[in-house]
Amino acid sequence: MRRFFVLAGAMLVLGALAGPVLAATGPFKAVIHEDFGKRASARACFPVTGGFACEGDGVVDGRGRVDSLIVFPNDSNLPLQRTLTFGDGSTLVTNEVPNAFTRFPGGSQDARDGDHGYGNPAFDHYDWVIVAGTGRFAGASGSGTWANVLAGDTIVIKFTGTLTVP
Repeated sequence: MRRFFVLAGAMLVLGALAGPVLAATGPFKAVIHEDFGKRASARACFPVTGGFACEGDGVVDGRGRVDSLIVFPNDSNLPLQRTLTFGDGSTLVTNEVPNAFTRFPGGSQDARDGDHGYGNPAFDHYDWVIVAGTGRFAGASGSGTWANVLAGDTIVIKFTGTLTVP
């Protein structure tokens, strides 16, 4: 019986010491689609306090489908903030900041008829960092980059980086 208690005590100590090391770090890849209201199936953008928000959806590799809500603040010094909500209600919240100037392929920004509300293609690149998580992502951390392709009223955003879940 004494051996059992010694072994159980040793297991508890090892578990306490190994707990922080058991956090799982792996790649984070996601593709999010957003659109801006022209298509019949579009998810709307709408005003929020201090800016506007756009809805989207997509897939996070190995973690499932998500709904995305990104908030664009009126203050250009503040980061964009995105909440990814998974089917089980768990969330990841990211702050996102540009890491390069927007590029317009083929001189599309200088087209004869100028800038439109819809139609001018563009490429953006951003850095992201996880600032919060809930549910199965409580205490999560991670960071990476994303690149997007905007054409017409649709944007496709491809995230790459790492995610650590305790």
